Amino acid sequence: MSNTRFFHIILSVRKGIIPIISFLILSILLPACSNDEPTPNPPDEPAPSLDRDVKTAILIYAVASNNLNSSFSDDLNESGDLYEMLEAAEQINMNEADIVIYSVELPGDAQLRRIVKDDAGKPGLQLIKEYDRNTFSTDPKRISEVINDFIELDRCDHRGLILWSHATGWEPDFSDHIVPVANYSFGADKYNGKYDYCDLIELNEAIPEGVFDYIWFDCCYMMQIESIYQLRNKARYFVGSPMEMAGEGTPYHLVLPLLARPDYNLADAIEIEARYFINRNIPIAISLLDASYLDEVMQAARLAAKGKRQNTLGLISYSRTPVGSLYDFSGFTERRGASLGSEWDSDYFSELMERLLPCRFAGEKNWNNRPIDPAGYSGLAVHNFNDDGDDVSEYYKQLAWYRDVYDDF
Repeated sequence: MSNTRFFHIILSVRKGIIPIISFLILSILLPACSNDEPTPNPPDEPAPSLDRDVKTAILIYAVASNNLNSSFSDDLNESGDLYEMLEAAEQINMNEADIVIYSVELPGDAQLRRIVKDDAGKPGLQLIKEYDRNTFSTDPKRISEVINDFIELDRCDHRGLILWSHATGWEPDFSDHIVPVANYSFGADKYNGKYDYCDLIELNEAIPEGVFDYIWFDCCYMMQIESIYQLRNKARYFVGSPMEMAGEGTPYHLVLPLLARPDYNLADAIEIEARYFINRNIPIAISLLDASYLDEVMQAARLAAKGKRQNTLGLISYSRTPVGSLYDFSGFTERRGASLGSEWDSDYFSELMERLLPCRFAGEKNWNNRPIDPAGYSGLAVHNFNDDGDDVSEYYKQLAWYRDVYDDF
């Protein structure tokens, strides 16, 4: 048992109240793995029904055609997230849940598959659709196409979206989906020697409103206020990390069975993920955000922006470099707002942040081996924007967060 400490805050989230779970109870309740090995090969099943009734459906959108490929599908060594997903299925009632996986891997097949079980209960993958590889999986047209195909598969009460790949949050890529570029917001798709990426504005345009209950980011840096605010109308709940994640990503063998339950609980799921990494002394920061409070948070940040610009000394930094531009949103905003004096209500802002981020976890240190102070950790990052007059600054000005918070200043 690791002696690494982590802290947690759990309030109410699950369409009701989330129970506070002790670590000892969680240790007992962690899903057990079956001795029967799952297989990535499709079972001998009839063609997939496009007319099913389930309680919950989850789309995992995995862009693994990059240097994370082995992290997704390293089946020979019984590792990789795809293997973990199949292992998780042994604990899932597939009559109540549909787990659908869109993946593009090296050398390049793009497929939509669902997890099914054969008559003996052994899980495998069943092909639903193959896609033309000439369209990048980071092209918003492909993302929209896959989501629409996913919607057609089931009638269900709840839908979740898991985005799996590289990510840099709001940072733009300026990709035209034809030529290679250097950075990305979400995804890195390599095909025919070229890389393509999806920026935040494109991602927002690709995801329809009113479809997903939650969006889970199995990728780095997406728990930024700029990213979540841009996507605020796409789901009520968001799960992700404000900093880099370990290359192995979400432990699906532990998390997916919880998400597939009819009474799924996002707080339970992120606590198990946090413990998985912290007990192995791997840096982790993960949080759950309730987007229904984002308008109030935006108004508070807009007020704080009227205050004097403050230095960032002592604030939690989430950037990988020792001195970076991503800082804890709560501390960053509170410091600037406090410069307004009596016009700023610190108690109100603190209570608002508790409602916005009802569940959050972190280890003791970030990837730079710098401490994460429990008192200053909100689980949400913000970019310390400076207008440098370059393309990146101009892109930031196009984001909804900049327009609503800073545009008048």
